[in-house]
Amino acid sequence: MKHILVTALIVLATPAAAEVVSANANGFEVRETVALVVPPEVAFGSFGDIAAWWDPQHTYSGDSANLSLALVPGGCFCERIPESGGIEHLRVVFVDPGKRLVLTGALGPLLYEAATGVMDV
Repeated sequence: MKHILVTALIVLATPAAAEVVSANANGFEVRETVALVVPPEVAFGSFGDIAAWWDPQHTYSGDSANLSLALVPGGCFCERIPESGGIEHLRVVFVDPGKRLVLTGALGPLLYEAATGVMDV
């Protein structure tokens, strides 16, 4: 329950601002910023509780409870699809707890484009 409250404070307390940093025929870069209202180590731990804050409309299963994110090198941001398997959205490639997390992979519809991306948090 504590993680859900902290996550709600992080996500809802401050509006997010997204901007397209660059875009061309080979790719794009988007930056989204959120001002923290809790200490960085609390935000980091809550980020790992992805099922508590991820929008279920942005899942294959329609349920954020099927998401998991292991905050360790090689950890999976994965989604379980009940009775049919699952999907790896991203893989954790760098972790500096409370400071930085880097994931790579084909998040969402990029899976079908033979494309890859980086999420640097």
